[in-house]
Amino acid sequence: MTERDEVRKHGIVVNRMPQAAETGSMKTAIYVMLGLFVLALGWLTPKVGPVLLDGYAIQPAVVTTEGDTGYLILVSPAESPELAINGISGEKVAFLPRSDMNQLDPNERYLFTSHEGVSSSGVTRIELATGRTDIIVGQDDVSHSRADGLLWTPWGTLLLGEERTGGRVFEILNPLAEPDAIQLVELAGLGRLRHEGLAIDARGFLYGVDEVSGGGIFRFRPDKPLTAESLRSGQLDSLVVDGDVGKLEDGRLAARWEPIAAADPASFARPEDLEIVGDTLYVALTGTHEVISIDLADPDATSVGLLVSAATNLPGLNNPDNLASDADGNLYIAEDIAPSRFSRPRNQLWFARVGRPLEPAVETSLVATLNRPHNEFSGILVDASGERLYTNVLGTDNYILAILIGE
Repeated sequence: MTERDEVRKHGIVVNRMPQAAETGSMKTAIYVMLGLFVLALGWLTPKVGPVLLDGYAIQPAVVTTEGDTGYLILVSPAESPELAINGISGEKVAFLPRSDMNQLDPNERYLFTSHEGVSSSGVTRIELATGRTDIIVGQDDVSHSRADGLLWTPWGTLLLGEERTGGRVFEILNPLAEPDAIQLVELAGLGRLRHEGLAIDARGFLYGVDEVSGGGIFRFRPDKPLTAESLRSGQLDSLVVDGDVGKLEDGRLAARWEPIAAADPASFARPEDLEIVGDTLYVALTGTHEVISIDLADPDATSVGLLVSAATNLPGLNNPDNLASDADGNLYIAEDIAPSRFSRPRNQLWFARVGRPLEPAVETSLVATLNRPHNEFSGILVDASGERLYTNVLGTDNYILAILIGE
């Protein structure tokens, strides 16, 4: 088997991929079959709880055989023994299906993952050095469902949004505590929406979306910004745009923030994830295959521009979903799953080099492709070193992946 064949066997193609060692054996095949069987039982059970499987360990270090770009499987309920390319075993890992969004703590000791299930919604916390994985928010906690947006706050808490009709936002007050000591509260002032992307700017304003066709983009202005009480009280605003948001390719549109009760909010085609770089807020619009940019320099008046679009500077873009920025302010863009899960194009991960604020990207390129149907990249996140990009492979396979970023 060639190195390229090894990569394709796992359903992932990464540009300029290094070699990966072949790991197939009868023992591995047995483990994989047992893992798939146990996972299938979990999916068929009406109320899915944690699935504990042997050998599903995090890789404690990034190892490449050659080149400067590669991939590394962190946690995989179905294929971990086969995909542990360094042959590292470890402790049991508690796993919830449908891994969605990721978030690192400031010290990058832990990777937090939300799981967008209905009867298996929750948040897991992975200690990257050891592979210890805990479910810190389970299905029975506040009876939530479809856990989605995750955001670490400047005051050391973790926000969790529900992506469902009437969805809520919760604040996990002590995300580094032992699982049985975790405390969370509902933040009622943030609205009952289909919450996905969450972002906080330098002022302490919190931004979010209503993830539906015709959904809006929102901002919460705290009465006490950048404090532990920031999100307890404040004003919820919506973005109002002067002009047709479907014609951003013609240039910038003037916009403003108004209190939600008095505003006529702009209607976007399924806004999903958010990313703030400096004074610019980027929003992925799945329905119109574009990523837009919003100026945050002025707290009231603003303008909206277009970063990338399938109709203009990125023809291959299909259903942009999740966003992540690197240290230079450039963006990675993960696609939502195609409307038909059995048809091409397969799910893709893109890079956009950002130029001047609110102007189109100066360069775009394809980073990776998921060739297996039923799967999509989700929850992309670049670490502080800029050396690895974390992503979930969400779908039938369900594993957490780290892509090593090359120059």
